[in-house]
Amino acid sequence: MKKESEYKIKQANCDVCGNLVWLDQYGNGDECPVCGWRQSEESADHPEGAGIMNIPSLNNARELYRQGKRLVANFNDFIEAYKRYGELEFTYKGVVYGVYAPRGTIILFESYRSSDEIGHYKDIEDFRNNASIDGVLLKDLWVDVENTDFLQ
Repeated sequence: MKKESEYKIKQANCDVCGNLVWLDQYGNGDECPVCGWRQSEESADHPEGAGIMNIPSLNNARELYRQGKRLVANFNDFIEAYKRYGELEFTYKGVVYGVYAPRGTIILFESYRSSDEIGHYKDIEDFRNNASIDGVLLKDLWVDVENTDFLQ
């Protein structure tokens, strides 16, 4: 069995901040210690694509880094990443929320208390337009989202 270090075969500049990161034979890398971006050849080939190893698109991540902000997906990137991956989470006011569709219906819930379902939505457009927390639409409160990630 190969050691993890044997998979890291070359160094390259991070596509977001330029820091040196190790890549495997496929062009994928560990999380950059400077900006948090996970290097991905597919992200580089599709810089507008959200949900490819990272939730924000590469172009949005570059802009966030340029502005000195954390690499948190905007609402549109979050929706696009959900379409690609199907299970995501985000943090709002210190609470982690999850989004997934176990039986075709999209469910929004408090991630660490999965019995606390907040809403059910018939499809991604219903979720995009109607999902809310405490009566505030997600698309309106998204500016205060602190973190976006794949569902852990």
